[in-house]
Amino acid sequence: MNKKKYIFICQVTRQLMVDILNQFAENGESVILYAGEISNTQTTLNPTIEVVYFCKYNKEKSTKRIFTWLWFTIQVFFRLLFKSKKYELVIISTPPFITFLGLFFKRLFKQKYHLIMWDIYPDALLSMKIFKQSDITYRTWAKLNTRLLNKADSVITLGHFMAKALEKYYDNKIKPTVINNWVDTNFIIPKPKNENWFAKKYNQVDKFTVLYSGNFGDTHDFESLLSAAELLIDKQDINFVLIGEGAKKNQIQKIITDKKLSNVILLDFQEKETFPFSITTGDIGVIALGEGMEYASLPSKTYSVLAAGSVLLALASKNSEFQLMVDKFKCGSVFEKGDKKGISEYILGLYDDKNLLNILKENSRKASLNFTPKNAELYYNYICKKK
Repeated sequence: MNKKKYIFICQVTRQLMVDILNQFAENGESVILYAGEISNTQTTLNPTIEVVYFCKYNKEKSTKRIFTWLWFTIQVFFRLLFKSKKYELVIISTPPFITFLGLFFKRLFKQKYHLIMWDIYPDALLSMKIFKQSDITYRTWAKLNTRLLNKADSVITLGHFMAKALEKYYDNKIKPTVINNWVDTNFIIPKPKNENWFAKKYNQVDKFTVLYSGNFGDTHDFESLLSAAELLIDKQDINFVLIGEGAKKNQIQKIITDKKLSNVILLDFQEKETFPFSITTGDIGVIALGEGMEYASLPSKTYSVLAAGSVLLALASKNSEFQLMVDKFKCGSVFEKGDKKGISEYILGLYDDKNLLNILKENSRKASLNFTPKNAELYYNYICKKK
């Protein structure tokens, strides 16, 4: 039996993509990866996979972000131009422009392509107020998306709300396939704080910890979370630990300083080896999603919070994947922008009711067992048309 040939295009290759790539390699397929970098992985890439490196993604400034997106896309384009067209393309949706290479090579050479839509553009840029629906750039991009998605050999996305957002681009209303992200539940395991060096280091062993770990994005509602911290300032046993980098970090630091929030600890991103200890320090794990982004993205750290056995507190629209998740698994709650009172009351309620807290934490861990690396098999089966 002849091996199929695939070129995966993913500028920032992390654990989920490594799991998918390894699944293809382990099933005997020929795999090449075009990447800017491979980072934050617990498992190594199968040695049979050829890796070709191009421009790394730089998120320090908007100009650097756009430049590295464009340069990576251009480099990949010229590499593909002279590569055998027997390879099927598997394209991840970031950088935003990279997906259109699939449409180009299919029209020119009838080359097959598959789309993994982990972010939806230009919808995400619309939610970030970079575009308006009336802008010619947005309208042109949306029109091209219709051609792109209808010509793809398969389309995969992360959740039902994202799938719904994609449906408007389909002429024949075919629904994209939903495959949930996952987490290695053997890598992230709930740990008692008195056995967790990270909790000890930052004096959280005897505290009730509300923890956020991730990107401090422009559209994330950290103001409401910090306002809730201010309302709970007299409860010195309740601490807020915020870990990460991003556009809002300086603003967050200023709020902490100006309001003298002694119950908030702001930390830089931690080494990947630290993550299983930092994420499990949270009694409550916070996930933030910008207003309007529920149709365009879904943070992968959601599943890490569940695996850690933390109560899920989502700063997002109630009309989102988060609400479906907490309703199904009874593992947390969702708070919309500006609801500082609701957030503070929810935290205080769990602080006072340890029995309910433990039930929700157990529910989170049980929920995570529905989202394991076995989901990588679904990518292989769907793209390779296996039954």
